[in-house]
Amino acid sequence: MPLIEVTSFNLSADVKRKLVNGLAEKASEITGKPLEYFTVVIREVSGPEAWGHRGKCLG
Repeated sequence: MPLIEVTSFNLSADVKRKLVNGLAEKASEITGKPLEYFTVVIREVSGPEAWGHRGKCLG
């Protein structure tokens, strides 16, 4: 069962729905595997302070 994971913050419910549907549909199209086999997980980080790049927080 293919698993697609997205990590982000500040995503609205509408954006999450579009990601889940769009990513699964595109992955199904590309791989030729049935859509019902795909699982999409969205991991939300508490905010930009929880992200770092080059040793500095983004927030």
